[in-house]
Amino acid sequence: MNIKEKTLAFISDRLRAPYDKVEASDSLMEDLGADPLDVMYIAVELEDMFDVSITDTELDNIKAPMDLVRMIQTKLNPQELTHA
Repeated sequence: MNIKEKTLAFISDRLRAPYDKVEASDSLMEDLGADPLDVMYIAVELEDMFDVSITDTELDNIKAPMDLVRMIQTKLNPQELTHA
């Protein structure tokens, strides 16, 4: 599994949403029913999963699963532009 697949699978599990219904462009709160606390917990658990750090400022900018994917990809490989 790549970063995108792992992230979407984790979000699906955490929010109890069917994996095949979770899209990278979905709004975490509007489409997937997350609340701000869910988003924070998702970010913290993904930090541990991928061994990265997400700042509070970055956390405020997370609106969709793809935001998390790009953020993690950039932190793991900052020299590359993210094309997921």
